Amino acid sequence: MTELEDDARDVRTRITLRDHDQLRRTLARIDEQGWDGPTGRSLLEFIRQDMIRPMIVAMGLRGTAACEAEATGWAAAWEALCNPRLVEAEMPWSLVHAAARHALLGELLAARYASGVHRAWRIRDAVRGSEFDPRVMPVDDLTELLEAREDPADGARGLLDAVLGPIRERLVQLGWSAASVGVVVDAVLDARLTVGPDGACAGWRPLAAELGVAPWRVRRLAVALLGGPQWPGMIARVVREGATALDTRTGRAALEATIHRGWRSPLLQAQRAAEPQPVSRPGSKAGARL
Repeated sequence: MTELEDDARDVRTRITLRDHDQLRRTLARIDEQGWDGPTGRSLLEFIRQDMIRPMIVAMGLRGTAACEAEATGWAAAWEALCNPRLVEAEMPWSLVHAAARHALLGELLAARYASGVHRAWRIRDAVRGSEFDPRVMPVDDLTELLEAREDPADGARGLLDAVLGPIRERLVQLGWSAASVGVVVDAVLDARLTVGPDGACAGWRPLAAELGVAPWRVRRLAVALLGGPQWPGMIARVVREGATALDTRTGRAALEATIHRGWRSPLLQAQRAAEPQPVSRPGSKAGARL
């Protein structure tokens, strides 16, 4: 293992996207070594792997658009890190994250409208609230929420509340603490907690340690919210169907699987709940028990 690889592993072990003091100390070391030193290189690699790439996956960008977005987001994050006033901010990681996300949203809009980034933003602003939207690339439900989260407009805030509010309320009713649900939802929107196209969940172990919650519960909640192969997840369902999706047999089964250790995964529980239920014949023993 090279010195750079060893230092990169050390940084990835010590720093998280919520450790603002550690970021300040890391930037102080970079001031001494320069960005070409091992600390600077390892921090930029951390940014690429732990911040930019999960956001790209969450936004649904693929192929050339994903490659261009990675370079753009990484450059925006680096520019934010180079700002000498960053260390004076109360939460410097939040500023870096916001800069990277804004850059990635620009790439998303450019892919959607098949235009340059600046023109794509103008198109998006021009068609907002109108029936005409010349998009050439569909956007998934989570991306709509990510855009709403970045937009301070009242309508966007209403979308977030309408989708996430009922989900949070139902999880609290099932036994989750409001604080834990809030952290998990933020991690989903920040792409620190993801579920890939193959159903593999990433980011649940460190988040479980942060919350002091059993790891299996955090992993299952991620799957329940984001879905997996052949099942959309509860965020997408509430976006499309409204809060009534939470009262369906499949919706209840998916969320209840996050609190019952002996149950199967939310995806499998939802699939099982969707299967036709046997109907007992009149006069049978089963019918008598009912």
